[in-house]
Formats: sequence, structure tokens, C-alpha cells
Amino acid sequence: MSRPRSLQPMYRVDTARGRAFVRVARHKTYFGVPGPQESLDAYDCRISEWIARGRMPAAPAQNASLNRAPALARSLRPRPQRREGEPFD
Repeated sequence: MSRPRSLQPMYRVDTARGRAFVRVARHKTYFGVPGPQESLDAYDCRISEWIARGRMPAAPAQNASLNRAPALARSLRPRPQRREGEPFD
């Protein structure tokens, strides 16, 4: 594989949203309005965290809300059948 043009992801602007972002490990991080120093500082912080991790993606958050088993169980329950001529709820 060839070497990338730059070792650091570019600070970009999403023209449709009017927000600055960077794409690191296939994930976009938005920084708000492009140009102000806070936006550039947030970009620098995000890139320095990524470099400190050895240019690896961030570990997924260990959060109970990521458990999809209850939603899957609800979706697999049989639904009551609607009889011909009954109104929809």
C-alpha cells in the first residue's frame, strides 16, 4: 500500500451543513462553525488524541444503552393479526 499524501487527516468544511469536521478512522467529528480558534483547537485536540493512541480508532464505549437484545426481543414477538374490515389503530 502506498504512503498517504499527509500523515494527518485534513480539517475540512461540510458546505451543506456549514460545519468543520475531520474524518478519523472512518468516523466524522464535527467542530462547529469553521474558522474560529475554538474549532481549530478542537481539531488539534482530536488529532493529538488519535496520534497518542497510535493512530488507532477509539475503543467503543462500554455502555448499557448499546445492548440491543431487548429491542430485538420486542421486534421478534408475534404481532396480533388484523382481521378483514377492522380499522387500523
